[in-house]
Amino acid sequence: MMKVAKVLNKVCFYIMDTIVPRIGNGTVFGYGPCKYCEKCAFVTNEQCRFPDKRVRSLEGACIDVSEIAKLSGMQLKDEPDKISFFGLFVYNL
Repeated sequence: MMKVAKVLNKVCFYIMDTIVPRIGNGTVFGYGPCKYCEKCAFVTNEQCRFPDKRVRSLEGACIDVSEIAKLSGMQLKDEPDKISFFGLFVYNL
């Protein structure tokens, strides 16, 4: 399960590091807290060291993941041997 979460985070960081600079804007939402830094500055009550690289949490932004899944025709799975992770990339053209 955590392997899948790490893969999603890597995809989110790839988008922030390569795609966002090319198009000039964008925000990535992923699973759980941002893991861009090994130790988050928030833990030591500091400002984010890489605010332009930060990956936000869907749930932390009050985005209804269940509703997005439903509207996308996807199913959320939360079973003992299956789990779903969702990410979201938002940008202006």
